[in-house]
Amino acid sequence: LTAAQIMKNSGEIVALDCYAGRVKLIEEQAALEGVTIVKAVVADATDYDEGTLFDRVLCDVPCSAYGEIGSKPELRYKKPPKDGELTATQAKILANGARHTKVGGRIVYSTCTLNTDENEQTVAAFLRENPSFRAVTPKLSLAFMETDDKFAYFLPNMQNNEGFFIASLERIC
Repeated sequence: LTAAQIMKNSGEIVALDCYAGRVKLIEEQAALEGVTIVKAVVADATDYDEGTLFDRVLCDVPCSAYGEIGSKPELRYKKPPKDGELTATQAKILANGARHTKVGGRIVYSTCTLNTDENEQTVAAFLRENPSFRAVTPKLSLAFMETDDKFAYFLPNMQNNEGFFIASLERIC
């Protein structure tokens, strides 16, 4: 909905969620905010295919959520997935997002964790397998954020900020 507001409610946004209840929440909040460009769809992001290419694709993937321990202390007791199922799902969502990205378009891959397996390693594997994409440092500058030559990291701190990872990937051909 924030993207729709930035777009001045002009254009089209397709929002996917595999849970009907969440899709209903998106629709209700969009109506409440007067946002008319969001089409909320119950779909699995690993295999969604409407045949449409987009200028921007946001892959806000399911993750271990360890960056949210400050507000969800029960996560301290959550065992990390060991079988690779979570990172496999993340990689499938990212690959499917790539299939829907126009040349010159971008994918933003984000998680609410600072886990290297879910972040840097997943994106590095994607870039090795998809030479038509390159990492572009996100153009953000916030006091609680660090960037390197490819990625942005939102770091937990005493001002209630939580840990997030962002990779911006541009389709170059």
